[in-house]
Amino acid sequence: MTNMKKDIIVAASHYEQKYFFNAEYSGLPMNIQKELKEKIIKFAEVNKCTVNLGFYPNGEMVLEAFGKEEDIYYDEISVGLKVKEFKKEEDLLLTSIYTWHEIFKTEYGVKLREEVAESDESK
Repeated sequence: MTNMKKDIIVAASHYEQKYFFNAEYSGLPMNIQKELKEKIIKFAEVNKCTVNLGFYPNGEMVLEAFGKEEDIYYDEISVGLKVKEFKKEEDLLLTSIYTWHEIFKTEYGVKLREEVAESDESK
């Protein structure tokens, strides 16, 4: 799936000392945005890499980390293990983002919100 187009929520680069947050996700609760920013930047700095978090069009969440080709100190295996560790340790945060994405960024979420609105109107 690495060639599939992704909708990136956040990215951070140790190399360029930059952080990106996709404005389309500004509806995420501020506490989640803040925590996500802190954790993604820390991950990039500690592991000396670039890291992206986003979604494939099919709704699958993707967390990927990579180094520059010329970076002889970048250890792809170690960083891959750190990604797995991050997913496990930050399960609650990632689940919150996934749930928000399902509700506000997918066809299923549109239908669900419409059903809730109809239910509220009938009360």
